[in-house]
Amino acid sequence: MRNEKQKIRINDIFYNIVKDKKLIALLTLLGLVAGVVLSALGYIRGEMTKQYKITASVAISAQTESGAFSSRFKTPNREDFTLSQEMTDAAMYVISGDGTLSAVIESLDLVGVSAKSIKDNLTLTQYNTTQIIELSLMWRSEKEGIRILQGITDVSDDILLNTLKVGKLTTINPPSASYIFGGNINITTLIYATIAGLMIGILISVIKLLVTPKLLRPADMENLFGVELLGTIPYNGRYTDADPFSLLPDNVNRELKSTANILMNRLEQAGKNRVYVTSAMRKEGKTRMAADLAVKISESGKKVLLVDCDFTNPTLSSLFGISSPSYSLNDVYNGDCDRTDAIIQLSGCLYLLPAVLDNKAELMGDTMMNLLNGIFKDYDYVFVDTDSIGENPEIIRLNKAVDAAVFVAEFDSTNLSEIRNALLQISKSGLPTAGCVVNAAKTWRDMLRSIEKLAKTATKKIDKRRVRKPKAAKPKPAENEKENK
Repeated sequence: MRNEKQKIRINDIFYNIVKDKKLIALLTLLGLVAGVVLSALGYIRGEMTKQYKITASVAISAQTESGAFSSRFKTPNREDFTLSQEMTDAAMYVISGDGTLSAVIESLDLVGVSAKSIKDNLTLTQYNTTQIIELSLMWRSEKEGIRILQGITDVSDDILLNTLKVGKLTTINPPSASYIFGGNINITTLIYATIAGLMIGILISVIKLLVTPKLLRPADMENLFGVELLGTIPYNGRYTDADPFSLLPDNVNRELKSTANILMNRLEQAGKNRVYVTSAMRKEGKTRMAADLAVKISESGKKVLLVDCDFTNPTLSSLFGISSPSYSLNDVYNGDCDRTDAIIQLSGCLYLLPAVLDNKAELMGDTMMNLLNGIFKDYDYVFVDTDSIGENPEIIRLNKAVDAAVFVAEFDSTNLSEIRNALLQISKSGLPTAGCVVNAAKTWRDMLRSIEKLAKTATKKIDKRRVRKPKAAKPKPAENEKENK
């Protein structure tokens, strides 16, 4: 038994992501919902902080307190315009200064307003490279904001003359207010939240793959556990419910024939002909595999006996459409009938010895083993269906009646640690393992194809529902009825 660790490949990650598509889709949807909620909260918060934008514009001219220009003329010349442009930065500094803003608050008798709050919401920009200054104030009250901006222009005019001894502000556009919508839907938040949900789903899928690795490559049965791989049966929905004698899907039928031939050759070379079929856990397809292998070998002309020794869940007979057999292995054991009465001939070379539910511990004792040995000697090959060894170690007692074990592992079903423990129990019991069959193997491409088929089927159903039946034409009244009218 090898103890090598499984190597995770890109294909394994893709397969796991596609397999967990529902989980990933759910988390992606939750991310989208979270994005909608966050965006809605942002919208509500914005609506609770409604604001107005108050704008105005002024021009600065190089005039003294007397009204004359710096050139001492009543009308400005080129030098006056140049000086006005050069004074723009200084004027903007004075307008937004704490002294100016404090004077505005005092003149307007504002309560609960500080110079800092006005300064934080006030924006001054020079229009191109001219002497024009544009003012913008974001304020919660329309009327109060207009008063503040008007007060700024009035107070700044006086302060400019007092500080710079030159400079006069002339209003171009008086203060006016426009409502600013506080709330808006942030599309970026929606996108980021959706992507976050998608990535979380993918991360969880990869973590599951790393923490609880399962059989994702049939070759790992040989690479990790040293058990020869007899065959890999591909997954096919039509195969699961099909009768063992029915026409199976081509890819499944081909693999079953190959697996049966390989097993038959191995048993002949080892001089063995009796095997029990088991698995690490239940519901891995061991009963179906035992039936199919027995059918394929019997088709070669060999006399094959199928025996149901899974007394806790006997289902072998039901696979062949026998719901309640007249006699069973239990009856033979209890002495209620002869073995010939209990054995059912299913085909020319295939025979079945069914069982019924019985939890008695002595059914797997020495008396049963001696009985089975007496029955088995009349057949070329014997396949015994048992319970899973991982859940019922008692099946090891069959070592006294069989020659080898055939192990069935369902693809992506059981943890590798459980498979290792089950094979270790068989090895410690002293019984050789004739080989392993991997059941219901899939690839991530197969899963994508199945999704595509489901989508096409759903689309067809929707299209059929959309097609409405034409209304039946109303019968024309007979001519005699028209005459009567």
